[in-house]
Amino acid sequence: MDEMVREVGIKLDKEEMFVVPVFTRGFLQDIDPELRAKVMKLAFSRLSPKTDFIIFRNEVGSPHYEDEGRTYVFYLPELPKEVYVKLDDYGSPESLSEYLGCPTRARYVATFMLAEEY
Repeated sequence: MDEMVREVGIKLDKEEMFVVPVFTRGFLQDIDPELRAKVMKLAFSRLSPKTDFIIFRNEVGSPHYEDEGRTYVFYLPELPKEVYVKLDDYGSPESLSEYLGCPTRARYVATFMLAEEY
């Protein structure tokens, strides 16, 4: 049976970039589904090969870039815990497909996790 990986297409500088989202157990267990959706929407609005790390702080503040644009910080006081999103580049869809053991058009994996799981 051929399996296909679920991937998300996001716009990046007018080009579509495919990403395979991965979720840790803590993210799925400790973050409410509505908040998970909000985190995903916001993360995919900022993730790129240049900005490959997103931090969601569970406090009040103004969103901003850090680490010369490598990291973007959002503030969501409604989150019960701090969340990280890490974008990993596998170089090509073929490399990622080989790693996953099934075909994908993506070359990136976005891992959604609690800060304590990093």
